[in-house]
Parts: sequence; structure tokens; C-alpha cells
Amino acid sequence: MNIFLLRHGETGDNAQGRYSSASVALLNDKGCKQLMNAAERLRGIAFDKVISSPSRRAVQSAALALPGCEFITDARLQERDMGIFDGLTYQEIVERYPEECSLWNSDWVNYEIPQGESYSTFYDRVAGFWEELLRGTAQNVLLSTHGGVVRASYCLVMGNRELFWKFSSRNADISLIKYEHGNLHLAYIQPDSMISLEKKMSRVILITGGSRSGKSTYAENLFHGQDDVLYIATATRSDEEMDGRIARHRARRNSAWLTHEGFVNLGDAVRGSSCCNVLLDCCTLWFTNLLFSDAGVDFDGSNITSRSMDAALAIVMREADALITAARQTDKTLVLVTNEVGWGLVSEFPLGRLFSDLAGIMNQHIAGLADEVYLTACGLPLKLK
Repeated sequence: MNIFLLRHGETGDNAQGRYSSASVALLNDKGCKQLMNAAERLRGIAFDKVISSPSRRAVQSAALALPGCEFITDARLQERDMGIFDGLTYQEIVERYPEECSLWNSDWVNYEIPQGESYSTFYDRVAGFWEELLRGTAQNVLLSTHGGVVRASYCLVMGNRELFWKFSSRNADISLIKYEHGNLHLAYIQPDSMISLEKKMSRVILITGGSRSGKSTYAENLFHGQDDVLYIATATRSDEEMDGRIARHRARRNSAWLTHEGFVNLGDAVRGSSCCNVLLDCCTLWFTNLLFSDAGVDFDGSNITSRSMDAALAIVMREADALITAARQTDKTLVLVTNEVGWGLVSEFPLGRLFSDLAGIMNQHIAGLADEVYLTACGLPLKLK
């Protein structure tokens, strides 16, 4: 038996990185184009049975992928019921339901989301569908379903339900699972296009330079013409001058980009976003905010010791490593903008010297992890790595 799994095309919720289980949204323009592409890839296969999740986006995907083909629906192919998390991004879940999110992260297999279902219950539902399907006699079957169902199905093939986060499923990807001689095996995963496959290869780029050297503009131009960008703004409003800087940055960048404002748990923000590209501007404000918040350094620098310096460095390095790891594991392009703060005079104040040391060490650390490093001066980039 050949079982083809088709994940539905992109919706508005997918584009915004929202968990979507009960949504009645239809495919967006990109999603419709993805399914026309899928129709070409499925052309010539004679399906004995086509089964769809009853959700509108899955039904629409089945109809576009196999025009004129009859199909049935099965509620067991619906996406996991995310309950109170439904329709929210991961960052919104963290902010609105911090206690529930903590419980979910600590036991993601068994925790039952309020008004929703646990992953364990969801997995058993999908496994029950497969058990019944494999008792049938159809030779070629198409399942039009959701990313969670596809990944749970991979876990079923591997015989381990806890491998869920080891797999990825993109909109309109097609997978083939074969059932032969009483065994399931994954024959192939065919991405929506080779272009999207190339986009999955992670890249980390660091752009550094002095004040007004053109580093931010250069970073933004790397994503010129692309809407699929998560912009991480680490600045916090402190006075009218900073408000003006923030306003100028907003006016200059692509209005279609998604924006995340914050400086903690940025790795979670990257994991929770559906965007393939991430731009963080800037690292030095990120380091500053962590220094005064998580590291507990006083604004006058009166409590600075060698121990507090080591503690501050450990906190900032942990956050940076978590961000870069998230970009690597989710196959995103991550561009970070930083400053060369050590090119001027040595500060006469302990806090200034601490920050200069911290920023210099962190810039070296991130540069060591990056695939490419650029230095900007007079608006021109010089490739260092």
C-alpha cells in the first residue's frame, strides 16, 4: 500500500506563525499556488481512496491537488486541538498563559492544554486512524491533512511517539509512506519546490561596524524584496531620541515583515515563527538590556565585580547561543547587527569598561559561530569571513 501525505497549503495563520487547529481559514494566494504545484507532482497517480481532514484548508487542498476527484473526510486527521493556545503565536502564548506554557514545556507529551488535547491523546487518535487504514485493501491512498498529523505519522513509522520535534512538515509538502510485508517505511519526503528546500539551509550572518556606518541598512537590503522576515527589535523606549530612532527604522523597513520586540527568550521567538528569515537589530542593545535586567547590574555600575562580570557574560552568552541554535535547528537565515564599541577611547567609568569588554567578547563569540561576517564603513561592506 502507498500512502501519500499532503500537508495543506499556506494560510494566513501559517504565514504569521500561529498555532491553528479550529481555524476556518482558507488558503492564501501563496497556498493556492503551492497546491497547483502539488497537482503537477501528483499527476498520473491513480488513487483508490482520498481522505481529508474536515477542516476547510485541508478540504480545499485536496480539491486543488486532485481536481474532480471524490474524497471522504475523517475527523481523526484534524490538527491537534490547541485549546486556549489556538490562534496564538508562541510568544503570545508565553505572554498570555505563562503558567500553562511552563507546564506544557515541562511535559509536552502528556500535558492537556486547557480546552484542548494532550499530544499523547492526539497521537493515539492518529495511530487509531492508521491502524484502521492498514486493514484496508486500497493500493494508492492520499491523505490531505495537517503538519502535526504528518509529523505524528512519521513518529508512528519510527515506532517512537516522542520523535515529534525531530521532524519538519512544510505547507504543501508531499510524503510517501509504504506499507509492505507488515511494515511501514518512509519512502520519501518531497518538498513544495527545490527553491523552498534551498531556503531551509540555515545561515548565520553577523554585520558589525561603528555608529552610522550603514550596517542596519546593509542588513535590511539582504532581504530586499522578501516578505518572509521576522524582525527582532531589541531596543526599548527610554526617551524622545530613542522613540525617533525606532520610528525611522520602522518607516524604512518592509511593512510586510513581522516584528518581535523584546530581548529575552529570543530563541523561542524564532522557533515559534513561520518566517524563514530573521533579522536582529541590534546586538549591543540586546546585551545592554540583559546586563541591566537578568544580570542585575546597577545603572551606576556600583555593584560591578569580577564575579558579576562573569555572571553577566554567562547570561548573555547563553541567550545568544540559544538564539543561534534555534535558527540552526529550524533552518532559518539569521542576520545579526552589532556595533564595534571598542574603537573609541577607553571609558573612565567601570560600567563603560564592563560593557566594552562584554560586547567585544560577545562579538567575537558570535563571529566564531557565524557563517559570514561583514564589517561596514561609509555604507560599504567588507567581508571578513
